[in-house]
Amino acid sequence: MDKPRSPLAPVIERLLQERGIAAKRFSIESGLGDTAIRDILEGRSLNPRHDTIEKIAKGFGLSIEALIGQIGADPAGKALAPNVRPAPDAKQLGTGGLDRDVPVLGVTVGGADGDFETNGEFVDWARRPHSLAGIKTVFAIYVVGDSMYPVYRQGDLVYAQHKRMPAPGDDVVIEMKPLAGEEVRRAYLKRFVRMAGPTMIVEQFNPGLELPIPRDHIAEVSRVYRTNELYGI
Repeated sequence: MDKPRSPLAPVIERLLQERGIAAKRFSIESGLGDTAIRDILEGRSLNPRHDTIEKIAKGFGLSIEALIGQIGADPAGKALAPNVRPAPDAKQLGTGGLDRDVPVLGVTVGGADGDFETNGEFVDWARRPHSLAGIKTVFAIYVVGDSMYPVYRQGDLVYAQHKRMPAPGDDVVIEMKPLAGEEVRRAYLKRFVRMAGPTMIVEQFNPGLELPIPRDHIAEVSRVYRTNELYGI
């Protein structure tokens, strides 16, 4: 029985072959460990992290969406080699059939103590990945600032679910209660670390530090979806 692999593995394999680049060389030049690409190709890494996928896409001169969009595709129009197949039950990404019905929360740049500010209004619609079909509490935001770089960059689109509590290690959108006399709310995109009594401890990466947020100051916590949850990779 064939060993399961990430659906990205055959895409990476083909792109490496087209460019005549060895897996180890590409891995190192893309800023990954020297075995990272080989681990994906040989099935030791089934769910690459968002920042890993971003580096792979950049190494090939592609956006993340363009890279993922090649899953299951055959640009040459030829039959797939018999030893290259999608992983069992993998969800395939394609723009066809994706409803544009996920509300995008309007944000503005916040102050030094917040990533962004929101008045709770939605300003646009994003495409709904198949994995989020039927989930009515999903929303999206565009990343503002670079406090979570390199995991998220300015302008990245992030999907989250309202009032879905995170586990340690999950990324979250935290909306604070408005200050007296104000309608806008400060908000943060951070990584949840732990609860310490009445305080939520979160972390950011640029600069790297942990931040304590009193729970009674929080209006809502929404868990961010990982790339592999959205696209089955």
